[in-house]
Amino acid sequence: MGLATRLVDDAREWRRGRSRVPRAVLAAWLAWLWIKLVSDPQAPTLFSGIDLGIHEAGHLLFSGCGMFLAVAGGTILQLLAPVAAGVVLARQGDRFGVCVAAAWLGVNLVEVSVYMGDARAMELPLVTVGGGHPLHDWNYLLGRCGLLRSDRALAGVVRTAGAALHALALLGGGWLIAGMGRARASNPASAFDARAAAKSSGFGFREERAKRAPGFESLRDRPRFGASADARPPRKIEAGGERDPSLSSTAPVGRPSDGDAGPGAF
Repeated sequence: MGLATRLVDDAREWRRGRSRVPRAVLAAWLAWLWIKLVSDPQAPTLFSGIDLGIHEAGHLLFSGCGMFLAVAGGTILQLLAPVAAGVVLARQGDRFGVCVAAAWLGVNLVEVSVYMGDARAMELPLVTVGGGHPLHDWNYLLGRCGLLRSDRALAGVVRTAGAALHALALLGGGWLIAGMGRARASNPASAFDARAAAKSSGFGFREERAKRAPGFESLRDRPRFGASADARPPRKIEAGGERDPSLSSTAPVGRPSDGDAGPGAF
């Protein structure tokens, strides 16, 4: 129970502040795909060609492991591909990507169930690598295991499992999308992380360096227009042409004295 709670809390924190639009589009397509496969398990999908290539590669990969594994290797690699993708995405911290990989695994299970249910009828067109007479995988596998008469029952179980996994992936992805776009929780740890990120990007470092510079005065410390309490008192201009030494202007203020040269002396 504690592990499940930690996973939910981690996913809830991960989804905050992330863009939901592209993920919502992908989730909508996966939902449409689920409806399509539930109504017609043999309907072609975007995954069909990819899964077929992986399936045939599995036969080649397990070709040196005996006849049974060479035949089963197509389905084994076909199912391992989305599992491996989910593991990689989980290690990268992509929670939504894990849901997509789970939906892909559900699609694969539905495709396997179609092939499995055709074990006795053998009506589906077969593909083989390297030429020769194609072998129906599930006719051979279920025949070796003595389960050929149960091909349709087993196919129904696998199809149900695939559809259920696909639906769970959609629910998980929808839950993540629903919490995206919200601001992250404002706790001390998050604030510390934000300050650390600002300093690592250089902005915080420049601000701290400017504060340590001599004569630094932030905008908050400067008097505002119209402020009466913090305004500096007006300086007096002495009679006789002398100026207040605190003024920064270099031009004389007032009337020049007798010893000073008037305008036009030069």
